[in-house]
Amino acid sequence: MHRLTLAFLLSACAACSAPDAPVVVSDLDAPAGPGSMAPSLTRHPDGTLILDWLEPTEDGGYALRYAGYVAGWGAPVEVARGSDWFVNWADFPAVSIAEDGRWTAHWLQREAEGSYAYGIRVVSSDDGADWSAPITPHRDGTATEHGFVGHYEVADGAGMVWLDGREMQGEAHGGHDDHGGGGMTLRHAMLRADGSLAEEVLLDGLTCDCCQTDVAMAAQGPVIVYRDRTEDEIRDIYVIRRTADGWSAPAPVHADGWEMDACPVNGPAIATHGDSLAVAWFTAAQGVARIQVARSDDGGASFAAPLLVDDAMPLGRLDLIALGTDSWAIAWYGRAADGPALLMRRFDGDGLGPTVMIAGVSEARRSGFPRMVADGDALVVAWTALDGEVPQVRAARVEGLLR
Repeated sequence: MHRLTLAFLLSACAACSAPDAPVVVSDLDAPAGPGSMAPSLTRHPDGTLILDWLEPTEDGGYALRYAGYVAGWGAPVEVARGSDWFVNWADFPAVSIAEDGRWTAHWLQREAEGSYAYGIRVVSSDDGADWSAPITPHRDGTATEHGFVGHYEVADGAGMVWLDGREMQGEAHGGHDDHGGGGMTLRHAMLRADGSLAEEVLLDGLTCDCCQTDVAMAAQGPVIVYRDRTEDEIRDIYVIRRTADGWSAPAPVHADGWEMDACPVNGPAIATHGDSLAVAWFTAAQGVARIQVARSDDGGASFAAPLLVDDAMPLGRLDLIALGTDSWAIAWYGRAADGPALLMRRFDGDGLGPTVMIAGVSEARRSGFPRMVADGDALVVAWTALDGEVPQVRAARVEGLLR
């Protein structure tokens, strides 16, 4: 494990400013092998840090694996593997763990020969070792796109929201060479603890085609964020809430007015602490690429005016976590003096803290999306590094950013 002080990191970061105390970044020597990609991070209720990722297998397929970290990494554990999986830099699997220790994982599996004909497979486990048979939350049976999953845990199961392309059949549409006819939709289903599925619900009949969704639990229930799409090709970030009266109508987090006739593949992130929540997103409205974040103190019913996180031509591809009632951390791919970089920043009721550079990254799409989790007084971040054309998951511990 090696350590890099912030003084060294800031020498390469034109958009960064020094915090009050040094920030130290320690390489965690992630146990993922060459070719690994699409990391995700979560925590077990017992405090163990869990890193999951995709890794190529010897037979030409891929496996979803995870490893736990306490004082060091445990041996990687395989959740599932397949030679017919849909593996993509933007649409990726994840493992999550409920407060009662129940595990849920999903991946994407091809269902026909078309480039974007794939479906979601979900498995569950009581211990992270023995997994259930996979089930499919969507029951339309069409050879179309189903992915970009947002996932949350509840006491009696897990909720899933996803982009669903069952209406997109026929000639070319939305940048997907084998889709057409209709629009991408946003749908939701519940996976009960006994493995059964609750009925699917249509939440939005027209959304952006391939931007990630995200969901988090507020005091009243889940809050979903995603990139919407109007008939006039306005692609702003919208929110849908589950309340005592059911699902709310889609509503904008902020009216950026970003008109774009194709999908930017750059979804939002949400993080909650009770009814205090924040949403972060990328936009290029009015021709200015930027990262913004907006707070809500009423569970997403309304939002304050957004704060500008980065307007120095960022790539986006962000993650957001809550640190407390009025404190969050955001990670994204931005720009440093030497090129694209993984950046992090803290913000709270007093505003935004300084920007900290974690590592240089590739601008290539295969570099994917960073992911974060809190670890006591530190943060852990994972991302996909590219050594030439070979991806490999990396992870680092960031100390001092939360001061």
